[in-house]
Parts: sequence; C-alpha cells; structure tokens
Amino acid sequence: MAKLPEIQEEMFFFEGSKGRKLLGFLHLPDAESITAGIIYSHPFAEEKNCSHAIATKTARSFAEHGFAVFRFDYSGCGDSEGELMATTLTDWQDDLRCACAQLKQKANVSKLIYFGLRTGAVLALLEAMKKQHTLMAILWQPVFDLKTFIQQFLRHRLGAEIAARGGNKVTVGELASEIETKGSLEVAGYELSRQLYQSFLNFGKIGIFKPLHFPVLLVSIATTTRPSFAMKNAAMLLQKHTHAFEFEHVAMEPFWDRYWQWDAPELVQLTVNWLKRPHIDQQQQASLANANDF
Repeated sequence: MAKLPEIQEEMFFFEGSKGRKLLGFLHLPDAESITAGIIYSHPFAEEKNCSHAIATKTARSFAEHGFAVFRFDYSGCGDSEGELMATTLTDWQDDLRCACAQLKQKANVSKLIYFGLRTGAVLALLEAMKKQHTLMAILWQPVFDLKTFIQQFLRHRLGAEIAARGGNKVTVGELASEIETKGSLEVAGYELSRQLYQSFLNFGKIGIFKPLHFPVLLVSIATTTRPSFAMKNAAMLLQKHTHAFEFEHVAMEPFWDRYWQWDAPELVQLTVNWLKRPHIDQQQQASLANANDF
C-alpha cells in the first residue's frame, strides 16, 4: 500500500468582507503532489461547532490524498472578526471569494473544488457557479431553502418563550415580528439580527437554472436508509444541469446536530474516492484552462 504524503498545516488571518480579519487553516501536501485546491464552506451557528471535528479530519484526509485544503471562519463566526448580528449572507459570499484568492495564492493552484456542509454547501455552490476556475463541487446535505431553514432555526427559541410566558403558546411568526420590531433576537445562544434574518429570507429557495460546467457530488446524510424527499428533488434538479453528477446517501447520525459524533469514515472515504476519479475529459480541461474568471 502506497504511503500517503506528509501534510503541512498553517493557521493565519486574512482580510475578508468589509476589511474584517478572518481566521484560516491551510492544509498542504508535498508541493510536488498537489492535485488541486479545495475550499471548505462551513454551516451556520451551532452546526459549525458540532461538525468541526469531522470537517477538520476530512480536510486532513483530502490533503493526504494530494489536495491543498483551506478552511476558514466566516465573518462573525468562530475566531474571525465581526459580530454575527452585523453580518449577512452577502458578506459571507464576499468572505468566500477572499478565501478562494488566499488558497489560490498560497497553494499556487489555478483550479478549485468547492466543498460545503448544509448552508455552507449552498454558499459554495453559488460561488462555484460564478467561476470558470471551478473544477468540481462537493455538497454534503445542502440546505437549498434558506428561508425555511432560518424560520426553523427560530424554533430553538420557542421552548424558552413558552416557559417565559407561563405556558402560553407562541409562534415562529411572532418571533419573526419581534426581530423586526426590536432589531434582533437571541436564539440558542446566537444573536440573530434583523439584517441577517432578512438576508436568509431574501436568498430564499436556491434554484439551478443554467448548466453547470463542472461535476457535482451530492451526498445525503441521515439516519434513514434512504434519502429524504427534499434531497431526491435536489438531486433531480442538479442532474438536469450538469454533465457529471453523482448522488450518494450515507446512513449515519447528523453530526452537525450533536457533539458526540467525531468520525465519519464511510462519508470521507466515499468523497475521497469520488475526488480521485477522472471526472473531466481532456477537452473540458483544455476549455477550463483557457477560460478566464467572470
């Protein structure tokens, strides 16, 4: 069995949206063995913290297989500058562009693979669609309906509100009105501002309406033996718009929803195997090499 290459890891700050200093982690294999760059887009709020261990191990596994991998904290998240309530999804899109530039420069790569989990997967796909340097996209349990996602996030507040009101019922709609009136609302330890909440509503349900010029791996992750109806619909939509698409399902606990899930060997190996396949033919590689970003 061939020995996997040694990897180097570097932590540093770089400039993101609105001049904020963002924390980044670069995982590099031997310089001579770099295949391409992989940019990781993390999920929202506590999902980021719960999935951190698996995200880190996955990045290291990708680097061991010859990919330069860059993880970073979005503005207002983790150890990056800014307050969560002062950010929007548009800021995070700008952060992602800045992170891509860092990866390309530091790893000396021209082609990028966009990789994301949950809300981070959707931000990754939206950016990948804009760039001709995109080589592939890896989407782990993406959340394509951001409006419904943020409304469901408010449900974390319902129990506390019902207790505070002496058992009187309260609705998500009432909490949304409170955000609009007061300007912010604390939900599960996170300060959700009116502008951040509204940015999720404005993005709404993400649709794919044009052909994608890169291969896509969509991975459904759930305790069930089969993908959900929503994931099946997403797969049907993506399959119509890309020449090389694969849809896989991994039956496991949703590791972004709890802290005790530290490893995902089947999920990681499945993704590594997909990355190592010759997805892009020579004609498309030549086309990508000659194209400029737009």
